[in-house]
Amino acid sequence: MQQTLNFDAANASLQREKERLEVTLASITDAVIITDKERRVEFLNTSAEQLCGWRSGDAIRRPLDEVLKMMPAANVQEDAELQYLDAGLVLVNTNGTQFHVELSVASLTDGDGGSSGSVIVFRDISQSRRMEARLFWQSNHDALTGLENRNRFEQRLSNLLSSSKNSSDEHALLYLDLDQFKIINDTCGHAAGDELLRQLTTILKYKIRASDHLARLGGDEFGILLPNCPLDAAIRTANDLRSTIKDFRFTHAGKLFAIGFSMGLVPFNGATQSSSSIMVSADTACITAKDEGRNRIHIFEHGKSEASRRHGEMQWVSKIHSALDNEHLMLHSQAIIPLNNQSDLPPHREVLVRLFEEDGKLIPPGAFIPAAERYNLMPAVDRWVITASFKYLAKLLSKGKVDPFVLNINLSGASFMEEGFCEFTTKQLAKYLIPPAMICFEVTETAAIANLDEALHFINTLRDVGCKFALDDFGSGLSSFGYLKHLPVDYLKIDGAFIKDILNDPIHAAMVEAINQVGHVMGIKTVAEFVEDEATLLHLQKIGVDYAQGYYIEKPSELRW
Repeated sequence: MQQTLNFDAANASLQREKERLEVTLASITDAVIITDKERRVEFLNTSAEQLCGWRSGDAIRRPLDEVLKMMPAANVQEDAELQYLDAGLVLVNTNGTQFHVELSVASLTDGDGGSSGSVIVFRDISQSRRMEARLFWQSNHDALTGLENRNRFEQRLSNLLSSSKNSSDEHALLYLDLDQFKIINDTCGHAAGDELLRQLTTILKYKIRASDHLARLGGDEFGILLPNCPLDAAIRTANDLRSTIKDFRFTHAGKLFAIGFSMGLVPFNGATQSSSSIMVSADTACITAKDEGRNRIHIFEHGKSEASRRHGEMQWVSKIHSALDNEHLMLHSQAIIPLNNQSDLPPHREVLVRLFEEDGKLIPPGAFIPAAERYNLMPAVDRWVITASFKYLAKLLSKGKVDPFVLNINLSGASFMEEGFCEFTTKQLAKYLIPPAMICFEVTETAAIANLDEALHFINTLRDVGCKFALDDFGSGLSSFGYLKHLPVDYLKIDGAFIKDILNDPIHAAMVEAINQVGHVMGIKTVAEFVEDEATLLHLQKIGVDYAQGYYIEKPSELRW
C-alpha cells in the first residue's frame, strides 16, 4: 500500500514537472520541437505551431521532416537585396509561406546514455536578415540608378584579378565620363540631370553582355568591367556604346540635348599588379580623351600613350605633395659670370630646385616640374623656393661682409598669375630683410607673353621695390621682339637651343647676335645659357654678350648654408 502511494506521488510529481516544462516552453518566443528517437514529433510549443502552420495535436507522432520543412536559402527565389547575403536555411510552412530561420539541435539521452530524441530550437530571422540585406545593398549600390557603386565595382575588379593570377585570359575596363553634364544641371536643374543618368543607365545595361558589370563610379562617371574580353572586342564594345549614346537625344521641358561620353579603356590580365593601378590608368585615359576633344575613346598603353605619360605625371603629384610637406626639396645653384671683364656687372647665381626621395636619391627638375605645372603645383613649389632662398641669403648676410652678387629665382607663369603671390613675395623680402637689388626673378618669355597683363603687374610691382627681372628662354617665342618693348626687364637670357649650335649654324649665330644687339639698344643685359665649351665662350665674348652660364663655367651644385 505504501509502495503504491509512493509510486502515485512520483507520477504526480513527474506530471507536474512535465506541465511546468510545457508551460515554460510555450511561453518562450523561440520555436521548440521535441522528438523521440525515431524523429517523430512529441511536442510543439506555440511559436513552433505558428511558424510551421501545424496544430500541436495534429503534429504529434508525425515525422519531423513532415512538420518542419526546411530548404537551403540558395534554392529560394529571392529579391536582389537578399541575393548578396550568404545562404542560410528557409522554413516553408503549410501555407507555403517562407521564413528565414536560425536553428539549433540538441540530442536527448536516456539513463543508459542512448538517444531518446532531440530538441530543435529555431526562430524567425526574416526581418533582421532583410534589414541586413538592405544595409548591405545600400552600401554597395547607387541609390539613384540602382547600379553597383565604386566600392563594389573595385571589389569585382580585385576578385577578377585574383581569379586570373595563373591565367592568360584578357580582360578590359571602360571608364566613362559624361561630356558637359554640368550644362544640363545648370540649365534644367538637378532633377533633369538625375533623369538623364537613369535613362543612360538603361541604355548602357542594354548594350553590354550579361557577364559584364556596369557601375556608377560617382557623379557623371560610369565604369564597365569586361571579363574575358580581348582588346579588339573591348574596342568594338566601346565604339558601339559611343555610337549609341551619340545618337541618343535627351529632352526636358521642350529642350533637346545631344549627349556624349569620353572613354578611357584599359586592357589587363592576371599579371596586372593591382586593381588601384587599373582604376588610375582608366581615369587617366578618360581625362586624356576629354583633352583630345571629348566624345572619343583613349586606350591606355603602358609607356606609349599620352595617358601613360599622364599616369606617370600623376604619380609625381603625390611625391611633390609629400616633398612639400616633409621638406624633401633642396636648393642647388649655378654661376652666371660676366664676360669681357666688365667690373660694373655683379656675378649672379641661379637657384635650381631638386627633389630628393626617402633613400636620398636626387630627382632633377625635368622629371617632376612638368607634372607640377600641369597639376597647378608650381605656385606652392615657387613659394617654397622663394622662402628657402631668402632664408639662405639672410643667413649669409648675418655672417658679415658678402661680396656683391645677385640671386636668380625662377618663377612659373602660374605663380605670378596666382592671387596673393605678389604680396607674398614682398612680405618675404621684408621678413628676411633681403636687399631687393640682390634678387632677380626669371620668367619665361612664353609664360610672360601668354599672361601679359598679369606679368606686367607682377614685374612692375617687384621692380618698384628694387628687384631685377630676367626674361628666360628668349627667342623661343614667335613674336619675341614685338613683345620685348612692352616688358620692363633687366636681362635677356638667350634660349640655349641657339647657343649650343652657334658655331655650326649661321642662322642661330645670327639670331644670337640680333638678340644681343636689340637688348643693348634697349638697355638690357644679355645672358647666354648652355655654354659648354671654351670655343663657344670665346665667340660670345667676341660678339659682346654680357653674361654666360653653362657646364663649361660651373655645374650645378648644392647651395651650401
